Amino acid sequence: MGYIRIDLSQVHQLAADLRQAGDTIEPKARVIVAAGGHRVLAAMQARTPVDTGFLKSSESVDVDGLNFEAGPTASYADFVEQGTSRMAPEPYAGPAFDQELPSIVDALADAASRIL
Repeated sequence: MGYIRIDLSQVHQLAADLRQAGDTIEPKARVIVAAGGHRVLAAMQARTPVDTGFLKSSESVDVDGLNFEAGPTASYADFVEQGTSRMAPEPYAGPAFDQELPSIVDALADAASRIL
C-alpha cells in the first residue's frame, strides 16, 4: 500500500503521557487500540470503491498489543488508493485513518489523564 502521511505531534505527546502512566494504563490502552483498529477497518470498508468486491473482502485488521495494522491484501489496492496514469485515485484507506486516528489518540489521552 502507498504511503499515508499523518501528523504525529499528538501521538508523541500521548506517548510521553503514557510513559508516565506506566503499567496501569496498558490493559486499557490495548482495548482502546483494538477498538480503534476495528473502527478504522469499518471506515475503510465503508469508503472502498466496489467493482467486484474483492478489494473490500481483502481488507482486514491485525491487532498486536498496542499496535494495529489495517488494510487490504489485494495486489492492486495501491493503484486504487493512489491512482495511475489512466485512473484517478479513489482514496479510501488514508481517509479512514484520518477519520479515526484523532478519536483513538483522544481516548488514549483520556485514559492516561484519569490515571495520572
